[in-house]
Amino acid sequence: MYTPTRMCVACREHRKPQDLIRISYNSELQKPEPDSDRKAMGRGAYICRDIKCIERAKKKHVIEKHLKCSPCDLLYSEMEEML
Repeated sequence: MYTPTRMCVACREHRKPQDLIRISYNSELQKPEPDSDRKAMGRGAYICRDIKCIERAKKKHVIEKHLKCSPCDLLYSEMEEML
């Protein structure tokens, strides 16, 4: 049976969607935000539930590049709180 996987934008490893945090771009607020329900419309990015991946993404601005948006430091602190 096929099990869907998603790729972490920081470490580039494939994992089950349940093991990742989905980040979606909220066009109304013009900023990326964590999507805990995984049901938000639009483009999304996935990142591992690991502090190392979050720090790597913050250092290299991977999420901003993937979602084509401006940097948002608040996003990384929200993800760290989710761990």
